[in-house]
This record gives sequence, structure tokens and C-alpha cells, in this order.
Amino acid sequence: MIAAARSVGHFDGGPSARLVDQATRALTGPSTVNGAWDVLDAVIYGVGINGDETLLRQLRTDPRIPAPLRQAATWWLNLPRYIRDSAAH
Repeated sequence: MIAAARSVGHFDGGPSARLVDQATRALTGPSTVNGAWDVLDAVIYGVGINGDETLLRQLRTDPRIPAPLRQAATWWLNLPRYIRDSAAH
């Protein structure tokens, strides 16, 4: 499941807002899914590799997401644009 979540970032368009929301709910909902932290981390990687700044900003500020995962989104946003662009290609 984690490998699948990580691979989504390498497809055109990358992770959708819906996938991000589902991964977030799996981590923070009433019945937390085993491995959800790693899946959400992989989804954040996919959002970052695709350079979706809108989703990264949402992830960075979502209070449902643990601080280390919000920091991962911040890390992607702090990378210079040319580095993010080279990672996607």
C-alpha cells in the first residue's frame, strides 16, 4: 500500500485532493488505519514530487496532520522551484 501511494506521485497529475483527504482521514479518523502514517507520508512525497503547491500548503496547515508530516510538506515548499521541477522529470 505504501509503495502504491508513493508511486502515485510519479504519474501525471500526481495525488488528487481527494486522495490526500482520504489518507488524512485514515490517519486521524475514529478508526485509524494501520500504516496510515506511512501512507500519508508517501502521499505528501507524491504531492511534493508533482510540485502541487496548493495541496502542499493545505497539508502544511492541516491541524489533523501530525507535526512531522506537516513539516514534510513545508520541506517541499521550501525547496527552490528549479529543484522541485528537476525532481519531477
